Amino acid sequence: MESAGDAVAVVEGSRSLSYRELDAVSSRWARWLIGRGVGPGDAVVVAVPRSLESVMVLWAVAKSGATFVPVDPGYPAERVQFMVADSGAVLALTVSSVAQVVAEAAGSVPVVAVDEESIVAQVEGLSSRPVSYADRVRSLEPGDAAWMIYTSGSTGRPKGVVVSHAGVGGVIAAEREHFGVDASSRVLHVCSPSFDVSLLELGVGFSAGATVVVAPAGVGGGPDLADVIASQSVSHVFMTPGALGSMDPAGLDALRVVVVAGESFTPDLVRRWSVPGRRRFFNAYGPTETTILATSSGELVPDAPVVIGSAIAGVGAFVLDERLRPVP
Repeated sequence: MESAGDAVAVVEGSRSLSYRELDAVSSRWARWLIGRGVGPGDAVVVAVPRSLESVMVLWAVAKSGATFVPVDPGYPAERVQFMVADSGAVLALTVSSVAQVVAEAAGSVPVVAVDEESIVAQVEGLSSRPVSYADRVRSLEPGDAAWMIYTSGSTGRPKGVVVSHAGVGGVIAAEREHFGVDASSRVLHVCSPSFDVSLLELGVGFSAGATVVVAPAGVGGGPDLADVIASQSVSHVFMTPGALGSMDPAGLDALRVVVVAGESFTPDLVRRWSVPGRRRFFNAYGPTETTILATSSGELVPDAPVVIGSAIAGVGAFVLDERLRPVP
């Protein structure tokens, strides 16, 4: 009988990590970070294309207590440079394939490739036991920053939004239940790391003991993404309406739940993807500042109004006028 630790936590193509393996390797990397004096209050840039490695590094940074700052290495160099500097990062983690690009943008911030042999050898010599509060360089409090995600901002200049640990658990727990994610689920990880819904993908998947299926870094929609969903028997997807609309739903028989967020869409998208009794369709909404989501709809069905739904558990939603006064 397979134990919970032996269940597959994350899969990317032919590569995979069990929960036990993911916990062990991320604990070693967390200890490596702690050994460099990195901990609560420190920002760590993670510029790793979507992969098993990007998932592992996220958990390592989280276990160290530091603030996770995702940076897409494919962004223009000027944007990457601004994000690294503005975040006050003490370290940037990347992989060899993009290390030079990241190093050029990072300036004086140290850059480490997590697949560099000499670094990997150091990490492998560290303990894989769980990281405790006593192991960290400083105490970790609920109000400390969990992550900093950059939005375009109203002016088009990147704006770093800091989210504390305090609000994360409630959102993940509420939406895991709302969308019916459990240990049998296979949750797609396709959102850009710079889009906070990517953290919802990982959070609801791992907290349920599900399998997270990582889409290749160069795949964001269309037939290629549909092939990943079909071949990996993905059951839950969270994505923008634009990405969803680029695919044909035919043949995606294992897909049980579709959640869209980040953009408006027309009822036609619901008609194409909602199959009452077999595939449920939800609309989620929330600015980055509210910790991923603020509202979520009930199941949307064909030919019914498209709504953003009501406030999720633990969140209040209010309508204000131009002077920020409550209105009916």
